[in-house]
Amino acid sequence: MQNISNSFFQLASRTFSERVEFVLEKIWTDVNEFAIKNAIGSAYTRENFKTNSICPIMKISECEYMAEMFYGPSGSFKDIYSLLLPFIIPSRKLAVMASSGNGALAAANAFASADRTRLLIFYPKSSICEEHYLGLVTNANENVTVVGVNGDLEDIQKNLDSIVQRNERLVLLHSIHLGKSAPLAACIIALYCELLFQREIKIGEPLNIVLPFKHSSLQHAYDLAVSLGLPTSSIDTKSLIIESDIEEANIDIKALREKPIISDAIVSLGGMENFIRMVS
Repeated sequence: MQNISNSFFQLASRTFSERVEFVLEKIWTDVNEFAIKNAIGSAYTRENFKTNSICPIMKISECEYMAEMFYGPSGSFKDIYSLLLPFIIPSRKLAVMASSGNGALAAANAFASADRTRLLIFYPKSSICEEHYLGLVTNANENVTVVGVNGDLEDIQKNLDSIVQRNERLVLLHSIHLGKSAPLAACIIALYCELLFQREIKIGEPLNIVLPFKHSSLQHAYDLAVSLGLPTSSIDTKSLIIESDIEEANIDIKALREKPIISDAIVSLGGMENFIRMVS
């Protein structure tokens, strides 16, 4: 992976989106630069994140800072990459995924606002919580179809993997190469450059990045950022604490109960392939 640390000083004077765009162009070398620029311009907006800085940094003490990654539509760091994915998938493809949590909500929000691609979400009927269920099935957009399956999530994922391998028109959303880690790594580097811009750290100064232990995708993103030249250390350095989620997603359960169910179906594990053919 190309080391881009020599560009950090230059990136410090740019916007958050411009920093992310620069880094993604170095990682997503198989994606058209115009597509990356369009994806970022469409995804990283004040309308989506309710803040111009996308991931605001709060100064806690002289040596500690907190980056808030939960200002997107789902109230999760997963919006950082999910909102980009519809724009890098060929328009003739159908995106599919299996999930029962915030990842599905983030993806549903992303594809609802992207006209060029469609998303089919399978969730385990017996183990999805009410909040996530309501958030999925009340998504008022024809681009997103939600399907409950009589099976557990692991079996659903295995079955969907097998189906995708036999159908060239399908794209398994979270199997896109570096689809999660690349935008998150770019975000971490953008945050480092923001601290440079604010003169809280000096160029080349190592930073201790404190990640929530429960999210492996953030750890993978951190490793990728380090391979790109992000200077890090946990000894006698300043710390940037990553806050990845809010305790409650930005969903009003009462309001959702008043909305009509737009798209929902229940299929058996073996019926998933036939349902995909019908939707396609």
